[in-house]
Amino acid sequence: AMAAKLKFQPLPRAPEMSPEVEKAFAEVLELLRGAEASGRWPGISKGREKVIKDSTLAENGGEGGSFSVGCMPAPLETPNGNRIFPELAVSCFKLESILRPDRPPSSTIAINKKAQFLPHVDSGA
Repeated sequence: AMAAKLKFQPLPRAPEMSPEVEKAFAEVLELLRGAEASGRWPGISKGREKVIKDSTLAENGGEGGSFSVGCMPAPLETPNGNRIFPELAVSCFKLESILRPDRPPSSTIAINKKAQFLPHVDSGA
């Protein structure tokens, strides 16, 4: 009886992507798929490990993982993702600048796959 009372609204139509956005998105997606298939996905950092459900991580038999690209504030080291996947790092920041030209670029971008995050507060740093 309850299901009969629910009214489902159609999803709003997604706006058309500009050719520039479509090209940048396709490049990032191709590089993400390549990173996933490469077997070179870096291990998770100690900090990020605290906010992801252990059983979802590749290190613990799952298929998930998470790494960052960009610039970390001192005294933190540069993310391994920059060295392992330099084209992906550049492409992610390029896509961000195309999507949000009105805003300063992020210092880092988290790249996640099949990872289940635990409830947490993200500093945004």
